[in-house]
Amino acid sequence: MKHFGKNTKPLAQPPKLYDSILQTIKEPIWKALVISALVASVFECAAVGPEGLGEGIAIIFTTFMLILITAIADYIKDTRFIAL
Repeated sequence: MKHFGKNTKPLAQPPKLYDSILQTIKEPIWKALVISALVASVFECAAVGPEGLGEGIAIIFTTFMLILITAIADYIKDTRFIAL
């Protein structure tokens, strides 16, 4: 008689925050926001001078903060789903 072992479901691996961040960055809307911020920085810098970079840098910084917040929310959601 052969023994095949227990018939149990393997435990899912908890997600990594790094993977959530990479998944969020791959969304097209975030890429569009970063590209538009870079374009705005270039045009503002050309029109006003180096002090025009502030607006573009602020948009880029805010975009990366939103990416981080979205990734953390997804990470928490995924972690709670696996805990079920």
